[in-house]
Amino acid sequence: MKRILVFTVAAVAALVVAQDKVKIQPKYTAESSSSYKITMKMAVGGIEAELSGNMVMAVKSAGEAEAKVEYDWQNGKAVVNGEETPVPFAPTHVIYDLKGDLMKVEGGIEGTDPIRTYLTVFAHLPADELVKDGTWKKTYPKSAPLGIDERTVEGTYLGDEEVAGKKSHKFKIKMVEGASFTTVIMAWVEADGKIVKLEGEFTALPLPIAGESANGTVRLELATK
Repeated sequence: MKRILVFTVAAVAALVVAQDKVKIQPKYTAESSSSYKITMKMAVGGIEAELSGNMVMAVKSAGEAEAKVEYDWQNGKAVVNGEETPVPFAPTHVIYDLKGDLMKVEGGIEGTDPIRTYLTVFAHLPADELVKDGTWKKTYPKSAPLGIDERTVEGTYLGDEEVAGKKSHKFKIKMVEGASFTTVIMAWVEADGKIVKLEGEFTALPLPIAGESANGTVRLELATK
């Protein structure tokens, strides 16, 4: 009986050790770039819009304290209520600290809320190592430099999954900023913080050009040659 108990304990211990573990450690390399296919759909005030194209992420600089990254639309296309419509696509400029947290967001499509629009595709990732099905919570204080209210984030690490031939770590992440703006994101991420694939839903996204808030979805996937 004692031997059976010992074997049982050993088996459980081995199972725990064998579980997927991950610690995301963001890495930025100056002059590196990645291209993504992106589709964003939103509904606001009886209007339905879809933005699509390629999004090129380019690391402009990476120093000892921060990294400057540009996200630029290429071949951007906008369809509003079924009709293609000209939209002044413009790059978004983001500054991260070396933990991958946001320091500044500028630019973006004229008439949008740059930081909150960017948050629809920003994966708030855990700082600590997690095992599969492990969870985390974090509260980010109100930020004057970013111009946003307190953010509360909770997430779950769902384990490893291969996407586009790359070993990725899958996360489900919910963020609530202020009183109502909410994102729920499924993100497939490499160990260095690089997004391979992202699927998200958002509610109450401020849209200054419309004078209202939008609900919608967004999909981002690394373009493969």
